[in-house]
Amino acid sequence: MDAQRFLAEFGHIANAPAGVGKLRELIIQLAISGRLVERIESEAAVSQAIEAATGMRRAYEEELDLRATRMHPPMHSKPFAVPDHWLWIRLEQICLYIQRGKGPKYVEKSSTHVVSQKCVRWSGFDLSAARFVADDSLNSYGKERFLCAGDLLWNSTGTGTVGRVAIYPPAENITAVADSHVTVVRLASCSPRYLWCVIASPWVQARIEPSHPDSLVSGTTQQVELNTSTARALPIPLPPIEEQSRIVAKVDELMALCDTLEAQQRARRKLQNNLRQSTLQAVASATSPHELQTTWTRLADNFGRLFHAPEDVADLRKMVVEQAIRGALVARSEPSDETAVDTYLAELAGKKSGKRFAKITHIDEDIPLPNGWRWVFS
Repeated sequence: MDAQRFLAEFGHIANAPAGVGKLRELIIQLAISGRLVERIESEAAVSQAIEAATGMRRAYEEELDLRATRMHPPMHSKPFAVPDHWLWIRLEQICLYIQRGKGPKYVEKSSTHVVSQKCVRWSGFDLSAARFVADDSLNSYGKERFLCAGDLLWNSTGTGTVGRVAIYPPAENITAVADSHVTVVRLASCSPRYLWCVIASPWVQARIEPSHPDSLVSGTTQQVELNTSTARALPIPLPPIEEQSRIVAKVDELMALCDTLEAQQRARRKLQNNLRQSTLQAVASATSPHELQTTWTRLADNFGRLFHAPEDVADLRKMVVEQAIRGALVARSEPSDETAVDTYLAELAGKKSGKRFAKITHIDEDIPLPNGWRWVFS
């Protein structure tokens, strides 16, 4: 699916409230459902990647003297439809290592950074938020705990932060470990960017909520937690490795298109806000019935262009109220009589026992009133 066809089929979503965000979610969901790119028959079967991952994981565990991974039972159901040449597997089947970080001994400065939840952003990985672990405590860290380029970092505790995922980028002369609130996912034979798409998809993120019927987290809405066992067992819709690369390329292409749409919407929104303010100001500044009618007609004729979101109406409501109390919304039904309102107030005061109506002789409000109107205390 190319960008032009995508916009033709789904571009209307972008113009809805929060539309570009919904469009991004749709792109990711289509990607992990096998609906963005076509199959190429000559590409290696996905089963080969799974077999390769098994051998790589065993060699990795042996090399680092790690305890062998105790695998979850095989999957017997498919959460949603994917192409026939894809396989549903558990995350642990394509990983070398999945584990939470550990609580560090913090110091002001050292040779090794500590990656926390603040470093894991939807916009990407941010090392500037990292602190440091004491050098004299590094002997307690196994080699597997030091982050490698391509590791997925998955926030695993905390309301508002749990579920966020980022890819650890390659960096020269940087050594880092994760703290105990971040799960490190080190892949064997899978594209990190493709797996990022799976974890970031609405299908997974909707379940980072305790109230969800198929929730991935435990705890309450005040403090939720993604257990390592749950992360290991996460079902993954897995295409062949070469197809993963083509999916990622298409996702990146469409995400760049979303960036462009977002920039265009911001520019259009700014122009719309300026035009709305100037139009409302023209109505509010009208000094004659003819001018008021002209400016109001201009506003009414362009209402759909000027008022696009619910919050836009606040300025219109304020302007209407101000025009109402200025006497600018309706025409007088009889000639101006300077004493009519005074007579009315006197009669009304006589009917209200215990209350007085006082005519204001001076007011600081800069609101001109029509002839015959009076400022009074309520």
